[in-house]
Amino acid sequence: MSQHKADAEGTILDAALETILANKISGARLRQVARQANMSQGNLHYYFPTKDELYKSLLDHILQTFVEERNTLLQDQAVSPQHKLRFFFDQEIELIRRAKEVVVFFDFWVQGTKDPMIRQKIQGMYARWREDIQSVIDEGAQRGVFSASQAAQMPALLASIMDGASLQYLMDARALDLQAYFDAAYDMVIAVLTPD
Repeated sequence: MSQHKADAEGTILDAALETILANKISGARLRQVARQANMSQGNLHYYFPTKDELYKSLLDHILQTFVEERNTLLQDQAVSPQHKLRFFFDQEIELIRRAKEVVVFFDFWVQGTKDPMIRQKIQGMYARWREDIQSVIDEGAQRGVFSASQAAQMPALLASIMDGASLQYLMDARALDLQAYFDAAYDMVIAVLTPD
């Protein structure tokens, strides 16, 4: 892909994110995305022929952002499993504070209850998230710092803790001290995973 095409697609995806943020998926229109991207709707169609293609590309972009931010750290053997586990919480705090991607992700999540393709993409994201958490727990068990007997439900539990905080904070930021919440969640998880 040429740099020009990549730049144009990036501009369109950013414009789609802003448009959905302002109008939700159900209220967003391609003409609004084109206006936000400072281009004609015809030019937008050159890069994304349909609304579905644009929105599914945006969802892929959001999901890829979540994965890329943790890949390097998770592969670094010099980083302790405890620190890697803490990173999941710290990453969620950062994502929640940025809010845009998380708000739009939850809009896609709602759409996924009706759209099988969106559901499949989100299921894949959750599966990858749980697999990454499980790999950290497995690494910790191999190093003797985590108990393997408590690990089976931990990936789904951690994802639930993080999604729950996201939903609560996005609805009422005053109701939740993110740092204190995730510090307590991390301490709880470490207490469960640490061998007696």
